[in-house]
Amino acid sequence: MLDFKLLTEKIEEIRIKNNIAGMSVAVTDINGTIYKKGFGFENALRPEVPTYPDAMYKIASMTKTVTAVVILRLCQEGILNLDIPVKQYLPWLKLSRPEAEKTMTLHHLLTHSSGLPKDIGYIPDGIREEAGIDEVIKATLPMLPMASVPGDNVYCYSNWGFNLAACVATTVTGKTLTDLYKGYILDPLEMDKTTFDFQIAATYPFSLPHRLGKDGKFEVIHHQRINMAYAGGGGLYSCAEDMTKWGRFLLRGGVTDSGERLLAEETFGDMCSKHILRESATGTYYGYGMLIYPFGDRYVYGHNGNLDPYNSSIFIDHKTGLSVTVLMNSAAPNIRIELMEMIFAMAEE
Repeated sequence: MLDFKLLTEKIEEIRIKNNIAGMSVAVTDINGTIYKKGFGFENALRPEVPTYPDAMYKIASMTKTVTAVVILRLCQEGILNLDIPVKQYLPWLKLSRPEAEKTMTLHHLLTHSSGLPKDIGYIPDGIREEAGIDEVIKATLPMLPMASVPGDNVYCYSNWGFNLAACVATTVTGKTLTDLYKGYILDPLEMDKTTFDFQIAATYPFSLPHRLGKDGKFEVIHHQRINMAYAGGGGLYSCAEDMTKWGRFLLRGGVTDSGERLLAEETFGDMCSKHILRESATGTYYGYGMLIYPFGDRYVYGHNGNLDPYNSSIFIDHKTGLSVTVLMNSAAPNIRIELMEMIFAMAEE
């Protein structure tokens, strides 16, 4: 059982030691949120104002799990198929290796086995509107040097793979990303604050990105990098409360707080299957938009997010029956895993 007072002390100690300006941490079991707290501050210009537990953060690649569920729901409805070549959905698809165009499927995109690379350089600023996403992807993909081809079963983490998967979903359904994600995920789970739109996210308490200056003091990074072409791979903003709803959905195997089953048991099981070895040194695997991470005598399931300096993670642990969310506004990528492991370990004591 968790000692919440001790947990708070440990988290604050870790935050200070690792120069994290602000963060929110939440823990939920299958019935509801059992712990939620803000640490540090949202804005270095007002350090006396503590972080609101439900401040908004860029959750970056945690978006990938949401994207995967959208795709899987469309597959359940017979609108999409994981094993049909993407080119059947997007006839304009052109890649740097033409042989890959014939065989690349949504299965490959959702498991990072398509051969598409992570990025050319870092995520740049880009289009602000959803209407131009497909044109950006259409122009970019032929320029990407592919690391392998589908069927080689080689893991290569790729934001572009998930961006392309989201493009397939919007093209086939004729819906915008916002409408598609709201209809299939956010509204059923009552994740009311989660959004792709920075202007909407900023209407709530918002945790600004920070870096540590040369003088050892935190500085606010005033510029928000926005590029809707990357939305499917990492475009969502969210808060701790909404992520606890997402955590309970995952703990229940695809069932919302209201009892609505969004993913069939078989579909959810397939999502959490070890489709590809991610890293032999750590024994981590990847399912459909799901990182499968070894911890103790079992695996825990979830995803990390990183859009420097934002760092985040959500993981579920069936042994303790808990989901842990960590959202940070400063660059400390290893700490999200350290906190997740610490909380699951404390829950076992």
